[in-house]
Amino acid sequence: MSEPKEDRDFFIGWEPKMPPLLKRRVRLYVFALLALSIGVGAIMAMLQKNFGISRYAWTDLRPVEGVFRADPYPHLSVHIPNTNQCQNFMLVDEFKESWPEAVVRRHDGRFVRLQVGTIYRGDVAMFEGNPDQSIEVLDTPVHFPEMPDLESLGRQTLVGEIVDSKCYYGAMNPGKLKTHRACAIACIQGGIPPVLLVRQNGRAPLYFFLTDLEGQPVNERVLPYVAEPVEITGEVESQCGLLLLKIDPARIQRIHDA
Repeated sequence: MSEPKEDRDFFIGWEPKMPPLLKRRVRLYVFALLALSIGVGAIMAMLQKNFGISRYAWTDLRPVEGVFRADPYPHLSVHIPNTNQCQNFMLVDEFKESWPEAVVRRHDGRFVRLQVGTIYRGDVAMFEGNPDQSIEVLDTPVHFPEMPDLESLGRQTLVGEIVDSKCYYGAMNPGKLKTHRACAIACIQGGIPPVLLVRQNGRAPLYFFLTDLEGQPVNERVLPYVAEPVEITGEVESQCGLLLLKIDPARIQRIHDA
């Protein structure tokens, strides 16, 4: 005598096999949930805002030659081929630090060859290298252009966000806003140059490296304002592709309704 249908489809945990009808239902639910999960994940990925085009080529070391500069932050002035112009690139250590002061002062003004990786976002870039291994002092070539004087672009009031240049340029992505605040503070404390990121509707953003009124680093003094919308007034200067903003850190203003 055969078992009633309701008995055949009743699940018993210690039975070696699941009843056929129950097995079909469970299989249908599993495949439906799997398809739903994949679909939701794909839709969320397509709706995700683009973080920006950046790259952190920290393993792709290459030699770069130029004049080492110490102020306001360690940077390298590189000759642009077939021109009488130079381009400045900020220099950072392999970690959340700037180059040691002793190394920076010892090589200030010298023509050097560095082994560096490149960090870049869009058309802006900086170099990362190990200061104990990457510096080779060379004779200055005759063709190398002289460093032009700082060009004043006047006193300006700018609205933006203070970010650490290494992460925002490409070491991390997105490298901005409050989700990145703790990391940005650690980098700026370690000597990474702080930047005022000024976004422009429909145009490429502007990057202003911050200094005090005497042109010296302001790292510790801007920490309370990192990753927040701020308004800053100061003297803007330009030199070989870098924009500097001389400020009084005590006069930085938060924008609470941004």
